[in-house]
Amino acid sequence: MDKAPIVVEVGGWAAPIGIALVIDRLSALMLAISVAVTLAVLVYSGAQGVADKGEGAPVSVYYPTFLVLSAGVSNAFITGDLFNLYVGFEILLASSFVLITLGGTRDRIRAGTIYVIVSGGGHPGRGGAGRHQAHALLHPPVPHRLHGVGRGDVLQHGPVR
Repeated sequence: MDKAPIVVEVGGWAAPIGIALVIDRLSALMLAISVAVTLAVLVYSGAQGVADKGEGAPVSVYYPTFLVLSAGVSNAFITGDLFNLYVGFEILLASSFVLITLGGTRDRIRAGTIYVIVSGGGHPGRGGAGRHQAHALLHPPVPHRLHGVGRGDVLQHGPVR
């Protein structure tokens, strides 16, 4: 058995300009596990859709978006350079945001917004600030009531009861 990794240059372009996909034993194993999990989720979600009698999330958006998510994960496992790894993460982050907000309820939109903020919106430099913004969204400040304003009394503050 040949232990050398398999390298495919997409479009016939060399690696600095083109996209190089590299498959070694580890990436092949991770790709196989990813595809097995994808298949299990697709089978489960199909059965769940039948059990729910079509209520809930729109199927016309769910399956293509889930497959784009799977393509992003697969790209991240077999990419040959850091730029295309970043592209794979962008693909899976964008499609996962769509999947989180699918259905359009208030809670889903809020969860999706927090998810985008925490993940940095696809920009690696914004992740740290995003965590603080997400904390502010998850834990809004407690409203306070100022007692005695305008009457010359001592101001007291505390949680609204």
